[in-house]
Amino acid sequence: MMRQTSPKVRKRRITTKPMIKYIDVKNPDSKISFCAPRDKSGPWKGYSWSREMFLDGKKMFEYGPNCETCEFYMKQVGNTVSSVTIDSVRDRLNSDVTELSDDLVFPLSTIPPAGTYGVVLREVMPVFDAQPDFYAAEDTVPYLVNSKEISKAVNESGMDGEGYKYGRITAKEYILPMRKNSGLDGKRISHYENMPPGNSPCAVSLSFLEMHGRGDYDIFMLHFLLDGHHKIEAAANMKKPVKLLSFISCEMEYNVLIFLHNHWRRDTDISHVKKSIEYMIENVLT
Repeated sequence: MMRQTSPKVRKRRITTKPMIKYIDVKNPDSKISFCAPRDKSGPWKGYSWSREMFLDGKKMFEYGPNCETCEFYMKQVGNTVSSVTIDSVRDRLNSDVTELSDDLVFPLSTIPPAGTYGVVLREVMPVFDAQPDFYAAEDTVPYLVNSKEISKAVNESGMDGEGYKYGRITAKEYILPMRKNSGLDGKRISHYENMPPGNSPCAVSLSFLEMHGRGDYDIFMLHFLLDGHHKIEAAANMKKPVKLLSFISCEMEYNVLIFLHNHWRRDTDISHVKKSIEYMIENVLT
């Protein structure tokens, strides 16, 4: 089926409510790792703006701003020829996943690096977005899931204990493939396209909540796609929902700025990250 690219998110037919649970992962042997290069001199010495993601020691992504006032960017510098998943749960992911059961979550928790994660199960409607202004890559196309202005909702939410009033806030959610789109199997895509109604297979992502700006802000929910490239492609082709099981990092080190909390606040901790994730999932990314 031919691709139809569109920067706009269509009206969605999402009917299931998102589920979320928190887990602590102790996985020193993860194939995935992250690096946060720090400024070596100047007024921001020791501070880290950008992030780098590695798979099996190979750099896959660079992302984040390069300075306090720089634009957010993402550059894909590598790709993989296969998905990152666990064989023991492959059949479960190909069926209609309806709950965050331990026998599904715990095997998958051996994939991400050590840390605390909010594990979220929800339906999403991926849309091809051929030219996002912050993204650079060869032969991969990200999928847009959400794009909306949420300034009024945030400022009226009372979430920020210091009463800070934000300017324009735009929330954007993307699924970022780690495999080349041209390398996907057409027969496998057709298999998922022709699945009967009511059978929604599940993809898996390692995800981060990023925010950048001064006065006006852009918030990004970024899903690095670990497993389910054919499922996401089929859903985008057919304009139908697909399940996404996301391990959303709660680590301060890898969330560039924390949504809904003054990022200069000295006592910001992991509880603020959790609160931000819950607000996004329950009130924004719906």
